[in-house]
Amino acid sequence: MIDAAPTRDLRLTRNVPLLVAARTARSVGQGVTVASFTLYLHALGYGGAAIGSVLMAGLSFGILLTLVVGPLSDRRGRRGLIATLRRIWQNHRRQPHLAAARRRL
Repeated sequence: MIDAAPTRDLRLTRNVPLLVAARTARSVGQGVTVASFTLYLHALGYGGAAIGSVLMAGLSFGILLTLVVGPLSDRRGRRGLIATLRRIWQNHRRQPHLAAARRRL
């Protein structure tokens, strides 16, 4: 008896190019942002060490956030975590003292 060839999930084959395109766009955007931000800080008069410290602080915060949110989303579920973070963000935006601070900026 001849076994049928394994069928591939069509969603997987369609999503792979979309994932590659999204990751490429994100990488290009992130590179442009870092380069532009570096030039902006340099134009404001910051030195190389200060610019490096700012970029390192941002990377360190991203690593820390990944280490906290990654396992949390594995335990709680990604949709629930996204919904919770969205509620926190919406409540944060409704705070009157924060709205006044945003107007001053």
